[in-house]
Amino acid sequence: MKTERTERRAAFTMIELLVVIAIIAVLVGITLPAVQKARIAAQRAQAKADIAQLSTGIAGAKDTMSARYVPSSIKSNNDLIQFFGPRFTQSGSVPSLPTGNHCLVFFLGGYLTPPPVLGTGFSDSSQTPFTASAKKRGPFFDFPGNRLDQPTRSFFLDPWGNPYTYVSTRNGSGDYDSNSTTVHFDPTGKAYNYSSFQITSQGPPNMPNPLITNW
Repeated sequence: MKTERTERRAAFTMIELLVVIAIIAVLVGITLPAVQKARIAAQRAQAKADIAQLSTGIAGAKDTMSARYVPSSIKSNNDLIQFFGPRFTQSGSVPSLPTGNHCLVFFLGGYLTPPPVLGTGFSDSSQTPFTASAKKRGPFFDFPGNRLDQPTRSFFLDPWGNPYTYVSTRNGSGDYDSNSTTVHFDPTGKAYNYSSFQITSQGPPNMPNPLITNW
């Protein structure tokens, strides 16, 4: 009889199981928001680090190429001359006219042909920078392959899988190199100067978070 009672008591009753399940559900409900919050905080930190490194890459590109700015759109041969120098003659080798984030990858990663390869820098010839050469300038930012969109590898993605937004000044103080002539101001109300640029991540999708930017 003693053995039978012991064997019966070894199993959980339905009520005990329901209590355990309820406790687990409560713990999961408490833990998941904290885990999600920590995950988003880590992603935002990654986005800030990306933007800081891209900014450093832009400074390095401007210094190395003696460029006035790193274009965020190519509307004419003059945009390429501003980056590569007045001797630039190889505009016909550019396969398309990159804009925004595509420009960021193009000018910081580099483009050599043939065949088209992103992320290997430019030839040290300012006249023909897209020609393969033993001596290269750049890349000015090492874009991780798994963070570039596929299959074109033309856009650098933030931690949420969206392309960073990139705009640069071009026609004068506060006038951004985009399709808009809107003057952009910093938080103090001062218009951005000629050589300014802005890189922005929208942040986590469907959440009321402020933009992650280098304003």
